[in-house]
Amino acid sequence: MVRASLLIMALLPAILLQAFCLCAHAQKNGAMETAREFDLKAVYLYNFLRFTNWPEQPDNSDNDTLSIGVVGNSPILAPLQVIAKKSKGKIRVGTVSSTSSKSDFKPYNLLFISQNEKKHLGKLLTILSPLQILTVSDIDTFCEAGGMIRLVNVDNRIRWEINLSQLKRSGISVKAQILKSAWKVQ
Repeated sequence: MVRASLLIMALLPAILLQAFCLCAHAQKNGAMETAREFDLKAVYLYNFLRFTNWPEQPDNSDNDTLSIGVVGNSPILAPLQVIAKKSKGKIRVGTVSSTSSKSDFKPYNLLFISQNEKKHLGKLLTILSPLQILTVSDIDTFCEAGGMIRLVNVDNRIRWEINLSQLKRSGISVKAQILKSAWKVQ
């Protein structure tokens, strides 16, 4: 995990520069463009990995690799794959079906649940609840349903809401930078 942290720190300037450039060009006629929005969300997921501590590493992974899974079809997958490619194997990205079994989710540090999985949200969160996986989504009711971090567009800016009680139940902790920058903590 130490080597993964060092890699993340080495990549940070490039990723922050990319995020800044994306922010500068993300508005078009007062509305955030969808592609740019998901580019930014992918950078936030990457940063959530950086500022999160897990009690233990997920199954089937080595200590130097962090992994992000995408549940359902989402435009976030392509920018996540770009970030993974730039990480030179230190970040893996995969897809998981909402009908997957509990063991299919275990290799991931973070799962992004796409909007099109809203109808399966309760079932998914029930399966994921005992696992030490950071759950993130942009579904409106995500935190109220038991998810951990919800990405939200506030005044054409990507912000996040944190369900602190769910994080504590899972044993996952996020660093103060994430909590201080959150739009809402419940």
